Amino acid sequence: MLIELQPKPKIPPISFFQPITADPKDWMSNVEFLLGVLKKLNEIIVATNKNSEFIDKYSGKIEEIEAEITALRAEMTTFEEQTTASINAQFNQIRLELQSMIATALIQANAYTDAIAEALRAEIREISVGQIIVFDATIGTYNSLQSTLDNLYNVSRTDALTATEYDALELSATDYDAYQLTAQDYDRQGKTLLV
Repeated sequence: MLIELQPKPKIPPISFFQPITADPKDWMSNVEFLLGVLKKLNEIIVATNKNSEFIDKYSGKIEEIEAEITALRAEMTTFEEQTTASINAQFNQIRLELQSMIATALIQANAYTDAIAEALRAEIREISVGQIIVFDATIGTYNSLQSTLDNLYNVSRTDALTATEYDALELSATDYDAYQLTAQDYDRQGKTLLV
């Protein structure tokens, strides 16, 4: 509701709020003072009317803005709930996939270690039975440990006697005892020592 202006006052050309001097001729009369107050009142009425028009124009807009803010809040709440649900679902999916991958890796690792352990057990069983296989350099292939050791020993017996060579010596037991040979001497150097 607009306020009507008061009748325009006829004010002498004196500024309303100037300091009062000590000279009585410069003082305002009571009528001049009231007319100045009336002028200021009219200025306030004009400003108030403008503000009232502005408020009347925007009174519906404020409700619109409040409704939009409420809608935005509801939309943000819905978006937050959806985003949280989506993130939680993705996180749960990743967690399940990782757990599955870890379980698979553990199964594979256990199977691998079980296979290696069984292979080691089998080798240990073969070793305890005496079936150790090594590379035999005297024949150039893999052979049992005992055969390889025998072959290595036989390589060092360059002066060993064969049975035929021993028989050809025609030694009696007494003659043989006189040489006082150890079994190793006989086995490795019999040809040199008995001839």
